[in-house]
Amino acid sequence: MGWNHLGDLNKYETGEAIIKDLQKQGDTEVNQAFNGWMLWSFARDIKPGDYIVAKRGRTALLGWGKVAGDYRYDPAEEHAHSRAVEWMDCSEVDISSQGMLPMKTITEIKPGTLTHRMLSQHYGVNVPGWPALSTVTAPKPAPLPVARYTLADATADLFMPGAEVQRLTEILRRKKNLILQGPPGVGKTFIARRLAYLLLEEPARERTEMVQFHPSYAYEDFIQGLRPTSSGGFELREGIFVKFCRRAQLDQGRDYVFIIDEINRGNLSKIFGELMLLIERDKRGIEHEVPLATRFDDEDTFFVPKNVHLIGLMNTADRSLALVDYALRRRFAFATLCASFNQPTFEEYLLAKGAAPGLVQRIVKRMIELNQIIVSEPQLGADFVIGHSFFTPATDEKTVLDEAWYADIIEHEVHPLLAEYWLDDPGQEKVKSLVADLLA
Repeated sequence: MGWNHLGDLNKYETGEAIIKDLQKQGDTEVNQAFNGWMLWSFARDIKPGDYIVAKRGRTALLGWGKVAGDYRYDPAEEHAHSRAVEWMDCSEVDISSQGMLPMKTITEIKPGTLTHRMLSQHYGVNVPGWPALSTVTAPKPAPLPVARYTLADATADLFMPGAEVQRLTEILRRKKNLILQGPPGVGKTFIARRLAYLLLEEPARERTEMVQFHPSYAYEDFIQGLRPTSSGGFELREGIFVKFCRRAQLDQGRDYVFIIDEINRGNLSKIFGELMLLIERDKRGIEHEVPLATRFDDEDTFFVPKNVHLIGLMNTADRSLALVDYALRRRFAFATLCASFNQPTFEEYLLAKGAAPGLVQRIVKRMIELNQIIVSEPQLGADFVIGHSFFTPATDEKTVLDEAWYADIIEHEVHPLLAEYWLDDPGQEKVKSLVADLLA
């Protein structure tokens, strides 16, 4: 390091003393405090055995190694202050597409920061700590090839035309943010998974994440905030979405998909915070990085990478929810999902599961009639129809699709929902009549 005019740094007892000398000697740097503490850290804080990374500017890594000696001062050298380093890797790496390095000459790299992850990615060192290695970790073996996830895979048992699935995938790719909305039981979560895998071209669980919003969900859960520790104190932790984006930032050659179930059940303005800006499709990437409200240090910034896509799921029948505000609506494309009782693939699915043809026809006919009644009710409408998912058992369920199965669904799943819809009906006469028609 320079600042040769200060002389041997060992003569200073504190970092404040270095800062005062910088000020006395008319140092022209804007922030002498930064320089003073940086010099103190170079001479006193760094210890032999510590790991150090060399950089050029904010976009190039030059190498990494271990500090091999104590601080030295040699006035004959162009840079009088020095430390010996045992270099492990001196390959230069351009990281401009994945993030920006700290601006200061010396920065302590804290575990969990984007800088730490980038260094771990490029120099083969493990997160969260640097290993005591004399050589760089051997590269991982190439992953086994994965079968490509096709449109046929996505539409299997989906009860939605392939063209519509393809259209939603293209909307998600273009807009980067998509909300699937619809009444209960239309398969929003199921479809979201299929869209994600179709976009990723493989069922890559490591490149997808899912959370569910609720009234208590907060910025600290989603972005970053102070969280209690086992020792009784607090520590700054990144939320689930920031962690997900950090992974995607180091893998920008592949797409990632984040799914938010019940997106309108949370206080979206509070949960999203800075993301209201950063999730816009034209505000993605390192060039739009911003400091978070809570952060590790002044130079720890965050951005949403261009390879991250968001899918939100919204139940339109829940009246207790506030409307999604216009700021968020502008950033998402919306697609409304409907009940698919009239789709031939729904009938084919039930028949393949062993349901009798007569039972299948009765389910289709009576549920369509019920939904027409719900749509015609002034206090209800299309947002409250009954979805087909009530009648689609899970793949691993050993369920016999017979009359008893159908009656159980009507009595214990559909009936309670109808009772909620007509809560103000005296004696529930309307509901009783509807249920009787379904069971007849």
